[in-house]
Amino acid sequence: MKEYRLHLDPNGRPSGAVPPSDTIYALVLSASTEKTVTVPEGAKLVKFASTGVFYARPDGTVAVPGSDITDGTAGEIKPEMWIVNDVTDIHLISSSGIKVTLSFYE
Repeated sequence: MKEYRLHLDPNGRPSGAVPPSDTIYALVLSASTEKTVTVPEGAKLVKFASTGVFYARPDGTVAVPGSDITDGTAGEIKPEMWIVNDVTDIHLISSSGIKVTLSFYE
């Protein structure tokens, strides 16, 4: 698994570009069906990309909200990146069929 490092531009500022991961999971989510992914050993970061809206939650069941969820158990909508040092599983769900990739870094 590759280390996550920001590329510096010619002026020495972080550009936002990162090397491609060599540990990428591709998921096909069916509408309203939760899918769980085990975080690979040694992963410290995960970068998400998708073809549509999804919800994700670390180490806990996730659902597409049909009403307000105000007890702290809602999934995060379309996260970009998470630190996963202490995360075992990532739970994902979407209200429609979409594709999601998870790029892991150490």
